[in-house]
Amino acid sequence: MDPWNTPPPGQAPPGPPAQQPQQPGQSWQPGQPGPPGQPGQGWTPGPVGGSTGPGSGEEKSGKKTLLAIIGVVVVIVLIIGGIFAVKAFTGDDDELDKSDSDKSSQPNDSTEDPSEDSSESQSSDPQAEGTDPESESSDPDAESARPAVGNECTAGNPTKRVSKDGKGRIVGGGLSFAKPKGYKDLGLEGAFAFSHDAAVTAKSIEAYWASTMMVGELRRVDGFKSAKQAADAVVNCMAASDDFYSGFESRKDLVSEKGSVDKAPAWRIRSEIRVDEPRVQAEGDLADVIVVKLDAKRFGVFIGVVPLGDAALKKVLKKAVKTLHVK
Repeated sequence: MDPWNTPPPGQAPPGPPAQQPQQPGQSWQPGQPGPPGQPGQGWTPGPVGGSTGPGSGEEKSGKKTLLAIIGVVVVIVLIIGGIFAVKAFTGDDDELDKSDSDKSSQPNDSTEDPSEDSSESQSSDPQAEGTDPESESSDPDAESARPAVGNECTAGNPTKRVSKDGKGRIVGGGLSFAKPKGYKDLGLEGAFAFSHDAAVTAKSIEAYWASTMMVGELRRVDGFKSAKQAADAVVNCMAASDDFYSGFESRKDLVSEKGSVDKAPAWRIRSEIRVDEPRVQAEGDLADVIVVKLDAKRFGVFIGVVPLGDAALKKVLKKAVKTLHVK
């Protein structure tokens, strides 16, 4: 059994503005009649009655003449005052109009200056920023630098064995799998310095290159805190090690998934690890790492690597994963 088969509405045009009634205290508007009693209207004197007291008709006539003269003078004064009042109001309106005109001709401080946001309007073309698109990796998911690793990568003791291989099975670290045909012990345990009780079998592909499969133990005290974190850390330890990949070029994860082995919770990462190593023809490995939680202190780990592009050995790796069990 494979444990891994798991447009906003428009607004109506505004109508003509409603006529507002003249309110008390509003400014005088030139060209409109003033309210009663305001300068600009003729003075209307009250009725002048005749005297019943003593006095000649000439005196009465003189009084009438004097009153008439006074009345004419008052009318003239009022007319002149009205003219000045109208001019005064008209002059005020002219000044207001001129002031508004002056304001409209001045720059508005609240107007946004497009130069202030010039950094946002610059071209996003990578060539404009001095980046050559052709110089970047064609695979954005591949990590091209050696990963930074911690002490967990060298905290193990892989050559100290506490398990023994069974008949036709590779046993170590609480896990076991069926030994693949053509694989044998090549003494590569020391490369798995992050593990304990490592059981390794391998097949030579060419000088300085081999397909390897192993099981071993990872310990929480060494820095492995969960199955997922441990699987990622193991791939990083391999990629950062010259014992595995002296010409490391990139890592690309193809699978990172939760699963189980014999009902024990586990995490699997499958990665392409590419190298640029002039001593070998291989372009890199397909690496399968499965970490199984055994108890609160320990994890079992299975690692299988086969050369990229080797379809036959890829099938061998798939079969080994299917035979993986908790010991």
